[in-house]
Amino acid sequence: MDPSLFEWAPLGSARNVCIFHPDHRFSKRTCIEAHDLAGETIVDIDPQFAAHQMNFNALRFAGVEPDILVEFDCNGHEAGYVSAGLGISITNEIIAREYAAFHLGIKPVEPSALYHYVAIWQKDRAFSSALNVSLEAIIVAFSKQPPARGC
Repeated sequence: MDPSLFEWAPLGSARNVCIFHPDHRFSKRTCIEAHDLAGETIVDIDPQFAAHQMNFNALRFAGVEPDILVEFDCNGHEAGYVSAGLGISITNEIIAREYAAFHLGIKPVEPSALYHYVAIWQKDRAFSSALNVSLEAIIVAFSKQPPARGC
């Protein structure tokens, strides 16, 4: 980013996690690896993003085609599919925290993408009090839990 045009504040970072029904076999594992996905029905969110394809491509490289039940481009729906026991999903830990009401199992995934969230605004923009409070609230919300650790 061009610092003469923009200012920014880092909000947080996240790694990939697997979400699954609490009775799933993954609940006994400490970490999910790409080969663990073989034979699993998968609910795939944002299939166009390379970060979400890492584990599926690792399976394909090993000669196993992932069993993808549904693909879609909207956060939130995956929690419903997964909580109904229709499959597992790979997402990032910040999105997964939003699914707490579903009481899903969540475990770190390797290999994992690293996501960086940043708030960006026009350089020298004067923030109103409400905008300052909003930015501070967003930073706090992103930092509520430490990042997941790999396997």
